[in-house]
Amino acid sequence: QFNCFVLQGIIQIQRIARNQSEEQIRAHRRQTEREMAEIERETIRIRAMAEADVRAHEAKLAEDVNRRMLIDRANKELGKWAAAIHPTFNHTTIPR
Repeated sequence: QFNCFVLQGIIQIQRIARNQSEEQIRAHRRQTEREMAEIERETIRIRAMAEADVRAHEAKLAEDVNRRMLIDRANKELGKWAAAIHPTFNHTTIPR
């Protein structure tokens, strides 16, 4: 009968140890999941910032291209007007 109590005690201790071990494993998994979620949030935040930087840079480049195109168009228009006006005033003389 003593051996039966000892055996039941050993089984009880093993069960408690197993439960504690399983709880430690679950706690470790939960901690790992929290850390992975934080890493994912940080990755999303950094990616969003990088994409915003790229969009801002692309907008700046597009602005520069548009400005150059407008200047080129204005210069061509000015050239047309100058070419049209030049012959008109070329044959006239200014009295001295």
